[in-house]
Amino acid sequence: MTAMTVSRDGFDDARAGDASSSAVVVDYAKLMALLSSPHAASLQDRHAAAVNRVLRVHEVGGGVPLKELDSMEAVVRFVFARFAAGEGAPFEQTLASTLRLYQLPFLELAASDTVRHADSVTRALALIAESLDLPDVTNTNRIAACDAIRVFVSPRARETQPPRKVPKKADPSILHAALGGLGAAPPADPETRLGERRELAARADVATKLLRALSVAETTNNRSLRLATLRAVTELSRNVGCASQMATIGVFDRLTPTFSLDFRDPAVFLGAELAWNVLEAISDEGSFEASETSATREEAALPHVDFFVTFADLARRAAREAHGDADKDLRNELFVVACLLGERGGAWRQRVRESGITRTARAASTIPEWCPKDQELLHPSSCATPARERDFEMKRLGWLLICELASDKAGALDVLGENGNEVTAAMLAHLAPSAGFPDHAGAVAAFTKIKNRWSKAQLFDLQTLALTCLTRLVPFAVGAFASAGAIESAIAAAAPDNEAPSDGHDPRRAAALAFLERACVFGDGLNLAERVGGSQLAMDAALWQLDPGRTSGGSSSGRDGSFVSGHGDTLGDTLNASARQLHGFAQQSDHDASFVSTGEVEHFAYGAVTVAPGTSLFGTYGTETFSDTGRHDNYGVPGVDTRNSVPGVSTRHGNSTGRDGAPIVRPRVADDPAALAAWALL
Repeated sequence: MTAMTVSRDGFDDARAGDASSSAVVVDYAKLMALLSSPHAASLQDRHAAAVNRVLRVHEVGGGVPLKELDSMEAVVRFVFARFAAGEGAPFEQTLASTLRLYQLPFLELAASDTVRHADSVTRALALIAESLDLPDVTNTNRIAACDAIRVFVSPRARETQPPRKVPKKADPSILHAALGGLGAAPPADPETRLGERRELAARADVATKLLRALSVAETTNNRSLRLATLRAVTELSRNVGCASQMATIGVFDRLTPTFSLDFRDPAVFLGAELAWNVLEAISDEGSFEASETSATREEAALPHVDFFVTFADLARRAAREAHGDADKDLRNELFVVACLLGERGGAWRQRVRESGITRTARAASTIPEWCPKDQELLHPSSCATPARERDFEMKRLGWLLICELASDKAGALDVLGENGNEVTAAMLAHLAPSAGFPDHAGAVAAFTKIKNRWSKAQLFDLQTLALTCLTRLVPFAVGAFASAGAIESAIAAAAPDNEAPSDGHDPRRAAALAFLERACVFGDGLNLAERVGGSQLAMDAALWQLDPGRTSGGSSSGRDGSFVSGHGDTLGDTLNASARQLHGFAQQSDHDASFVSTGEVEHFAYGAVTVAPGTSLFGTYGTETFSDTGRHDNYGVPGVDTRNSVPGVSTRHGNSTGRDGAPIVRPRVADDPAALAAWALL
């Protein structure tokens, strides 16, 4: 047999799939001499037959050994050259057999093969991707190439391992037999192997050629090629490097024709997952955009307006017609993609708003609890009572999308209007039962529908999310929220007598206190700080969060500026002295500066005291005696150590008493978001 030798026994072993056998030895030098001989240049059928025999032998053996990939590359490039020269007809079946062979796992004949031949694997993947751009290549072969790439970057039911030779007779006197394999390196776990393969695919830059194949599929309207390409690029998009490449070369614009299909088409499901993966990848890298190694957020190609309009129309159709579980899963995925598009900010968020998706998001956020005027935008099953789990997720995603679209002044005015419109009212309606305040534009009445539609756990989650969204939007719509009754609703949600989860952690109370703190900061012109401080319920809620053992006292805050006074509670004078001395709750000045008393020294602190994420608060109480002899050069405040701390707040640990001898509460560990928000509010 030309260019190869075969033993009968070895050939039978190869048919059985024994990768370790030397059933067939291909003499690639002889084969290439035949293919490149000028005397046989016209014998194309003979060339194709010789290559086919080599391919068939490797297919029977279970795949191409890693150490032979470089030799096979020369053979495959000979086939590619014939297509480039317009002589591809005799090699059509050869190309199909080649791509079918490369769908099999590459064989490891030694434990070090994966490391030694990593570059060969990268070139082999690039070779497969090149076949997508060959002239006169059929769509069938393009599909085979897409499948080969997809199989390589997909999880495998069983990872291939190099063969291990076991001695026929284990002699205990031999060291390696006595050790029982203790010296052998354990094989890598499947997740690690999968990650390595995807990294190799990223290095081969196969994503670019796959997206070009997707354009060919859309141009020729070939449904099979479209699906094969989308399956391959979706698997590739699970790797951050591949997803970043796709974002750079404009993957979203390539999805525009796909998103114009019927939303139940399998290609749309794949396209939505692909968009989600890419946006998550570039969002993760966007946090490092200032570094030299990653500028993905700047490099990601801004999609054309047509993409956003087509995507918004797809989301509208999915929300209006989705009634089965698969339909609603797609609808929710589209809402997630819309949120991720908005998170890009700038022109991305602006184009999302201008696409027309705001109306769909507003309907998902308000229907059916709040007097819907766009009832036709949602399928009736999405408004059923009790709600299904997927419809609960739609409600949450609708609120998050509204929050994202309104995350700047122009967006807040466009999405929420000057009075907060029905979106704000719907969020506050979910808080109405716990308020006990006057009916805010029908919010209490709307709760009749709400309490019947959601389970107790779902309602608690929605109330927490509503407060979180309102907190994020406070800088842009504080006046609208205040006039809609958000302050009173948040105070009620933070009340100590409200039910908390059994584990003691109350995210709803934390969100309510955080909202009140933000409202006080940004509502200076509306006197919201006085409005909140004048509420006994609000002050009791904040103080109770710091000391759950206290009883309701005479909490008050008036125009004298004293936020805490006259509390006959278990915390007593300790908390009052600490509050006055440590955080300056005795305010005596104009609107721009507050006079803060800290131990035996006094200084001015401008604006609100804010705690950066990661600052240690609320956990262990340390004490320290202040003196007027020390001074820290950073802030010039005598007796206050400001290292690694907020200006004017000592973080040293030791025995401490205030001016009146009472111990000063010195919180350290921020393990309770509600307590952190309560302290910031006070």
